[in-house]
Amino acid sequence: MRSVYCGELNESHLDQEVTLCGWVHRRRDHGGVIFVDLRDHKGLVQVVFDPDREAVFATAERIRNEYVLQVQGQQFRNVLLIFDDQYVSSDQCRLLMVSDWKDRPEI
Repeated sequence: MRSVYCGELNESHLDQEVTLCGWVHRRRDHGGVIFVDLRDHKGLVQVVFDPDREAVFATAERIRNEYVLQVQGQQFRNVLLIFDDQYVSSDQCRLLMVSDWKDRPEI
């Protein structure tokens, strides 16, 4: 289900494909790119959803706080980020649980 915990991503995972599971701590939509802070019991990681990946971006538009996700993507380093220079660029996103029944995905 997961290859690494959110708080355990480190230099050894750079440029590798990782699978993460966790709760949405915060979601930010910056007019085209969606950022999600994904958390588990080990820590937080920032996940980036690119609008060029239409299917995964459509899923990201539905994401809200406290949803449970499984995210697959590649870990990158961004030297422009001040707080945390590592993030995961999402290739796949699966909603495992939603926090409101009216938003639940059809099975």
